[in-house]
Amino acid sequence: MVLNTILYQGNYNDILNHSSWFLNYQSSEISSKLITVNNVIDRKQIEHELCQYKKNYNFDFFFVEDYEEEAKSYFNVEIDNSFTKGYYYIIPYFALIYKMNTGFFFNVSSDCSNDIYFDDNFLIESKKQIEKNEKILITTLNWGYPRQSFGYDLGEWEQLESFRYKNKTEKDVDNFWYSLGFTDQVFIASADRLKEINYNLETSNNPIYHGPWYCPNSWEKRIAEFMFENEMYRGVWKNSEHYYIHPGHKM
Repeated sequence: MVLNTILYQGNYNDILNHSSWFLNYQSSEISSKLITVNNVIDRKQIEHELCQYKKNYNFDFFFVEDYEEEAKSYFNVEIDNSFTKGYYYIIPYFALIYKMNTGFFFNVSSDCSNDIYFDDNFLIESKKQIEKNEKILITTLNWGYPRQSFGYDLGEWEQLESFRYKNKTEKDVDNFWYSLGFTDQVFIASADRLKEINYNLETSNNPIYHGPWYCPNSWEKRIAEFMFENEMYRGVWKNSEHYYIHPGHKM
């Protein structure tokens, strides 16, 4: 499994420092680390800093701009680049999935890595579910602990809401709740399965998805629409002691 994070102009100091969670995290389940570099002002400077850190830390990196046209062609997607904030939010994941040649990757956004808690069981069980359960496309941790909706953990509440909207239930899974929601903040996925997705569905139907207003056709929204239309789910890890906090979700 590859551990990935996305580096851009506003966060590179969070990733490229000796206290960085990404650089220091170790697990026998992680075979390699990857930094996806997107939308930086001075490429030569960032590339120099990355090479300096590689002397002490084991990771690879690539620049999204080197693969964006190939990725858009591969996935047959048209992305409007006139609104730059939205474009730079969409394109890195298409480039990442296009470039990935390994089975699984674990994406952790830099703004979620200051408060993230889990162990190898989450990684191991995620791989098992994605491999054997065709209904689970991706997995994630609980978010914003301790957070509940109407007395339920958020993952359980999203499962109830997802089944309600679909008017059906799925076979219970020991370690995961089913959710039709999705965020690119923290997730595990199979690159091969994500390469097979139709990313050109209409993007207005999934009532569980609550993504950023400035990017109505984002990669994560396309994933959410695909899941909703095809009754595929995000597996939310049931262990409430394992979670991450996104700064916008702090209580």
